[in-house]
Amino acid sequence: MSRNRYMEIKQNIHFVDNTLIASSNDRMYKVRPLFDILQKNSCQWGVFHENLSIDECMIKYYGHHPAAKQFIMGKPVRFGYRNWDGTSSNGYCYAFDIFC
Repeated sequence: MSRNRYMEIKQNIHFVDNTLIASSNDRMYKVRPLFDILQKNSCQWGVFHENLSIDECMIKYYGHHPAAKQFIMGKPVRFGYRNWDGTSSNGYCYAFDIFC
């Protein structure tokens, strides 16, 4: 894919109607529908593992989104989004939520 094609897709992709911005208190409202679809698809067949883990992780991000971006000093990934994950022992993600 060319750079110009990627930039065109990036400019025009939307997951939520922008007229709903004022009525939402969710800081990740623009990508929440995509998160919901991913979470629904990852759990559609049920949980197949006995050993599950719930942990937080940081998704590395250096861009501009001050409302949801976190800074934690002394961590290997200092800037990014804090994410809560429910995973199996082999790393399959069953559930996740972005901390805002």
